[in-house]
Amino acid sequence: MPAFDEKIDSIWSNMQNNEKENQALVSLRNFLLPLLMNGQVGFKDVV
Repeated sequence: MPAFDEKIDSIWSNMQNNEKENQALVSLRNFLLPLLMNGQVGFKDVV
């Protein structure tokens, strides 16, 4: 059973990390979207 527990722990850790990253991305989106919609920020073309 230790191998199973290790795999579950790894999956659980990945899920928690993904949740933290999702929260950070939502926060960034909520900050930037109004600025983008008002034309206060824009995109720079990269070639």
